[in-house]
Amino acid sequence: MEPAMETEYRKPEPIFNHEEREDAIYHTEILPMALTERRRRSQIVPLVLKNRRHLTTAELAAADYIQMGDKPHFMETKVGNKNVVVPFARYFDPVRMEDIGVFDKLAEIQRIAFRVDFQPKLARISIAHNSSHEKCKGTTYDLGVTVQPGHGNDGIQLGGLAKSNDVEIKRLSTLVSEVASRMIKTAFKGFPTMEVLERRWIIDASLTIGSEDNHEVTSIQVNFSMLNQELVDAIKEVGKVHNDGKDDRTRFTALLFLPYFPKDHFPGRFLITTARLTCTACPFSGVVFTGTHAHFATGMGKYESGYGPNSPFRYRCPPGIQYPPLPSGTKYGRVAIVAYPKRFLMRLNPNAMRPEDMETDAALAHHCTERNMQEFRLRVYVKMHASLLRAANTSADSLISTFSWLNAAGEREYPRRQLAIDALRYAGDELDPEWEELNAAVEKFGCGSKFPNEKDKPKKGSTKCGEEEWIEVDAPMPDERDGIPGTRFLSSSRGFSGSFGGMKSEGGGDVVMRGM
Repeated sequence: MEPAMETEYRKPEPIFNHEEREDAIYHTEILPMALTERRRRSQIVPLVLKNRRHLTTAELAAADYIQMGDKPHFMETKVGNKNVVVPFARYFDPVRMEDIGVFDKLAEIQRIAFRVDFQPKLARISIAHNSSHEKCKGTTYDLGVTVQPGHGNDGIQLGGLAKSNDVEIKRLSTLVSEVASRMIKTAFKGFPTMEVLERRWIIDASLTIGSEDNHEVTSIQVNFSMLNQELVDAIKEVGKVHNDGKDDRTRFTALLFLPYFPKDHFPGRFLITTARLTCTACPFSGVVFTGTHAHFATGMGKYESGYGPNSPFRYRCPPGIQYPPLPSGTKYGRVAIVAYPKRFLMRLNPNAMRPEDMETDAALAHHCTERNMQEFRLRVYVKMHASLLRAANTSADSLISTFSWLNAAGEREYPRRQLAIDALRYAGDELDPEWEELNAAVEKFGCGSKFPNEKDKPKKGSTKCGEEEWIEVDAPMPDERDGIPGTRFLSSSRGFSGSFGGMKSEGGGDVVMRGM
């Protein structure tokens, strides 16, 4: 009889130190690390995270992972001689989603996504527009505009789904943009420099999607997979550890989890592998995070036989939350929706827009409302004619009159006057030291724009994704007495709402806060 092989345990090789304080959890780089080393470490994933159940505090500690709760997460770094604190991530469990007033919107989004004909419709339109869609992207679908490299002044175009001008797709875009915007706005509410990003939305004429109240995301991706399907088979490269290198690194992605699964299945977990963060991808939850950090999902599927219906390691709906029922006969599956800030669209070059797509009413397929479209055009006009407007001493009233429109009832409506005032106030401003400092800070701890091919390794089909290196860590056997942080939910009006002002770094000196 062959002797049993001994398990070879490895250390997780973390990138950041973590410190929990009263207000938040702070992450600082363990030591100055080259970009290639951060990339390498972000692909090392402990096998314990594949378990289809909640993990104990002891298991998470062995993996060097933090189960995200209600506290926000920040990155601390230095820009020159200044300590800079940058918002990074925050989890929203179903209770918090209800608190911020988006639960009903999530219910409508889930109903649309799980309609028997919705995913087939997205597939049919996408394949008609691009015959290789299924082979390259599987059941992943992008709404709104696309950026086509090499197309010069026509680079920003309506995507295939947007060109269909489908009412249901536009409704989904509007709802997702509203939820994502609300999540991002509240993730770090009260942070003293949130206005930096709001200011840049105006100055840069960001091409944001859906609702006019969304100033945070430009693009929406809907991902479908079947109940027991491997994510890589369903959603291709985004099912592997990857980073979204074309995102605006100063801004946030909002990820919505809307699975529908039987009680004997664990919903899975989402991992941010650079910062070693995890959260349960349960229905009607979500996470706000910086998409240029490596991330992916794992652990979804049927519970092992040892974890029966009463096991504390199973996911249970939070007290006080009732999931709205889906129509009888709805098939089980996983829907995850990503609302994200594409850099090329957040920092818009108006000359790169295809005129027939973006300068006609066809653009409503992306903007979804007349107000969003007209207020976007106002911001573009000010960006392109800043010096002329200043020289002419153009008034806000003149500007909103120029970009007014008639609604369906024949009534004249106007862009928001405060938007016109702010746009004229910022027009032509070339110096923005707070913005420059924020950009410098986020470059200090990211994973770059891709996972390039490595010497002596097979060439990859895509450099968007890495290759997970699964390792065994010396984790104890699961014991509920160690604590199960994934079972903790908010239970009363909660949330981090204290002031961020006047904080000091541990090493002394003022901490400069940058909102994202």
